[in-house]
Amino acid sequence: MELFSIRIRRTFQLVSTSFLETGVDLESKIDDNIIYYLDTQIVLEALDLQKAEDTLPTQELLKLISF
Repeated sequence: MELFSIRIRRTFQLVSTSFLETGVDLESKIDDNIIYYLDTQIVLEALDLQKAEDTLPTQELLKLISF
């Protein structure tokens, strides 16, 4: 179990370092020309026609992308 924990920390460190070295702009950019395509699964989850535990996260996702 300890080896697994060490591996997870090391992976996180590598990913974090790679992300910071790429020089990615961390400022969020709002663009009015974004089009989102929703697949059937997302629509069914948002309408609460699938598993109950998926409804709330899907609705929150839709709120995030609707500005």
